Amino acid sequence: MERWEKIAFLVLCVTLVTALGITMFTRWRSKWRDEEPILFNASDVAYHVKSSELKPAIIKVHVKGAVKYPGVYEFPTGVRVDDAVRKAQPLPSADINALNLAAFLKDGEEIFVPDKREQSLGVFAEALNNSNLSKASAQVAQPLNAGVKIPINRATAKQLEALPGIGP
Repeated sequence: MERWEKIAFLVLCVTLVTALGITMFTRWRSKWRDEEPILFNASDVAYHVKSSELKPAIIKVHVKGAVKYPGVYEFPTGVRVDDAVRKAQPLPSADINALNLAAFLKDGEEIFVPDKREQSLGVFAEALNNSNLSKASAQVAQPLNAGVKIPINRATAKQLEALPGIGP
């Protein structure tokens, strides 16, 4: 055999092996593509799970504010704010009407039960409309009426002391 015959024979072998590899790969790939994915319905899967193995999901919520027993409580899913507030036992001064008692609880939620006495402090609303904070500070020495808002960033120490739960 001459040298060019050896090269031609080698090129022919490499071409055949390459063609065989490409053919095998495309057949394997088309077979893999033709397989349909296996889909499960949620109801099909539920039949294979024992009902004794199903545990209700537990959520934790933090109840604080005007309640007798503030703290973190555990509930099953689907419980409402009303259930959490009742478990923490609201104080007589609690303003539970300020809450949406029909709302569903979410895991990690914080529920603050406001006190009727700690409503928005309204002495400053009128004073701010007149832009006279010194007049407002004179009024603050007296107990504050419900419904008044205080601008915390611009309030004086005397005004802040008049706030229930903050001042003396």
